Amino acid sequence: MEPGTILSRTAFGAVGLLRTSVTAARRCAGALLLGSLLAACGGGSTAPASSAAATPASAPAAASASAKPASAPASAKPAASVSAAASGSAQAAELTKLQVTYTSLSGMELPLFVGLDAGIFRQHGLDVSGSLLQESPAVAALLSGEVQVIQGGGGGTLASAAQGSDLMILSNVEPYFNFLFVVSNSIQTPADLKGKKLGIAPPGGAVWTATRLTLQRLGLNPDGDVTEVAMGVTSQRAAAMESGALDGSILDIIVGQKLVSTGKFHVMYDLAAQKVPYPSTTVARKSWLAGHHDVMQRYIDGLIEAIARTKQDEAFSIATFKKYAKEDDAVSKATYDYFKPLLQSQPLVKAEDLQETAKVMAGANPKIGQLDLNSLIDDSYVQDAIKRGLGK
Repeated sequence: MEPGTILSRTAFGAVGLLRTSVTAARRCAGALLLGSLLAACGGGSTAPASSAAATPASAPAAASASAKPASAPASAKPAASVSAAASGSAQAAELTKLQVTYTSLSGMELPLFVGLDAGIFRQHGLDVSGSLLQESPAVAALLSGEVQVIQGGGGGTLASAAQGSDLMILSNVEPYFNFLFVVSNSIQTPADLKGKKLGIAPPGGAVWTATRLTLQRLGLNPDGDVTEVAMGVTSQRAAAMESGALDGSILDIIVGQKLVSTGKFHVMYDLAAQKVPYPSTTVARKSWLAGHHDVMQRYIDGLIEAIARTKQDEAFSIATFKKYAKEDDAVSKATYDYFKPLLQSQPLVKAEDLQETAKVMAGANPKIGQLDLNSLIDDSYVQDAIKRGLGK
């Protein structure tokens, strides 16, 4: 595609988050009174906790799966009731807890949320809980041991590895930037961008990297042909564009399309459509993996099965997005349509997936340019799953 070609993609919404409540076991107590032949005892079974993502106050919570046992009839056998409770407690105890954080509220996290909502991780013996954090805080939480896994972009991992951390990239769920480069209608060609003001996030982050990659692909020099104006979040950059303070910016899909719908802006470059590489990765510490190989294998197995469920079950996936993002039917359907072809059924990660991003990030952090990218990758978990027939 020529640099001046104008692209557009359908809107998608941000995925809201899940939380589950852990059910409590009920215990019965019997009393044997002197002179009495029998004392009544009520019992109930316990349902194991569901895997779910931690939810901020603004996000809907997952429906509780807590069991509410009725009082036992007179003919009920206390021993059987106690046995059921013990069985439920044992099942819950067998689940391994795993803390996962993810770095964006976008459709690329659909497999994670489908896996949680459909109970796929539980089927692999995992009680997965999650939380949303931006890349830098997510990496800090991983390094501190607060979480064990990150689902998110690869940029934060590269920056941390350049500082000597032991982070390993284990999968590549979705291999491209899912951003839109939106500009005012007065800008129709790359040449029209010269001298214009573009909103940009702090150096080294995903938006900063995506902006520079886009400008380079359009044949422009990010350091001389445009004026970069640092602004933190997407909503601030979008508001500045509406006010006329900015001429363009990299935006997420839903915000970008909302601007386009005003008739004052258009999509100049769809990064996913142009396959601009930026892997959505699964990341864990090498030191943690050494003692938790089986746990990670079960997580990767569940993630791959969740990708398959997402791609195969349109109705369930759209309902999951709609439920947690609080979006309407049209946006939920558009989200699914946008991301379905981007999700990798066999999420292998390769060094070349990181090369272009590493090269651009090295402009802000030269140590990143010195990394051996192959040393940061361990695809053995995905390979193991593929050998057992997952992801087909």
